[in-house]
Amino acid sequence: MRVKGIRITALLLAVSLIAGCTQPPAEEETSPSTAATTMTTEEIMTTPQSTEPRHTEVPDDTSKRIRLPSPRIRGVNLGSWLLLERWMVPELFTENGAESNDEYRFMEELGDSKEAVMHEHYQSFITEEDFAWLGEAGINVVRIPVGYWIFDGKDHFVANIEYLDKAFEWAEAHNIEVLIDLHGVRDSQNGFDNSGLEGKVGWHLERENIDEAVEVLDQLAARYAEHPALFGIAVLNEPSWEIPLDVLKDFYLESYEAVMQYLDRTKHWVVIHDGFRFQEWKDFMQGDTYNNVILDTHMYHVFEDEDNKLSVLDQIRKAAGPRNTAIKTMSEYFPVMVGEWSLGLHGDKLAAVGTDDQQLNALRAFGSTQLVVYGQSAGWFFWSYKQSPRATGSGSGWSFRSAVENGWLPEQYGE
Repeated sequence: MRVKGIRITALLLAVSLIAGCTQPPAEEETSPSTAATTMTTEEIMTTPQSTEPRHTEVPDDTSKRIRLPSPRIRGVNLGSWLLLERWMVPELFTENGAESNDEYRFMEELGDSKEAVMHEHYQSFITEEDFAWLGEAGINVVRIPVGYWIFDGKDHFVANIEYLDKAFEWAEAHNIEVLIDLHGVRDSQNGFDNSGLEGKVGWHLERENIDEAVEVLDQLAARYAEHPALFGIAVLNEPSWEIPLDVLKDFYLESYEAVMQYLDRTKHWVVIHDGFRFQEWKDFMQGDTYNNVILDTHMYHVFEDEDNKLSVLDQIRKAAGPRNTAIKTMSEYFPVMVGEWSLGLHGDKLAAVGTDDQQLNALRAFGSTQLVVYGQSAGWFFWSYKQSPRATGSGSGWSFRSAVENGWLPEQYGE
């Protein structure tokens, strides 16, 4: 993949500028699964990329053949649109007097006003203008998080399928495809606010919950299978490491069978998330039967304790070294997409780089490295396309549109 506006010399210059104002970091330790040879930034930037026609097969060094989307995914998430995350749209909560931190409890607090409040949000937060801007920038897929309540507003949520219909219309009009992502299921698959219910991981404990999730996926596939803008369906976002792998694998197999009643294996993709266990899927869904399955992993640089200790240059090395190696390793088994990533860094680490110009170069180098590393297999989706101006961390690397407009990321994307 070539990202217009990124040149090898510019990236190397940015890295050297960072190094000039940062103490040389200690040698980074790698786990046994990522201790293979680390590529340099220059090697990554010059690695040949595929130019095969859409959905071609690329043989690896075994008898197995790995299909890749072509063109590869250059995408953004439409986070906090059809499934809320308070930190991204805090005023929606505060202006309605809500103390809750997740959508489930927010709906309880809103009571009779929930329909009016939510429809106003759905109609204004994402519009066709956003799709037009993304299309002009060369973004070719949007990942849209939805909840299990999308069709019928279960458990006092507000149904919003009509807005997903609009997204498909807008996507088709602006040469963009849609990956539908089941982001929230009943009783939560991860206990995060992004599932709709914070503080509980109970989805996998009840068979009825699993059946319900499969049924929602079935309905989504049936509704959009014939739409020309459908890229595919991601069956479950970020299932917790608490969920046993055998339970998760059984669900993935059931979900695959359900959606493939409608989808076309030669055109559509089914995405499974790694469940925060990226290296543990080498013996799963292998073979030609599952040659339209993509393995999704999310790569951030701000949530682990280790990240508090790393300089910006260390973070660039982390992306170009261990993460690059991990993606290359798992790409022997699946097309790998980085379904979420950002420019989010601890603020003090960026400030430590030096002057405003040096910080700008640091962010550009950080973004450029991730774009190349994460684009080497199936592709990537930035989290997220936009935030409210009052969002937590607003202006700090979580809004793709702001990052482009501020010059932290390129203006144009394409192969």
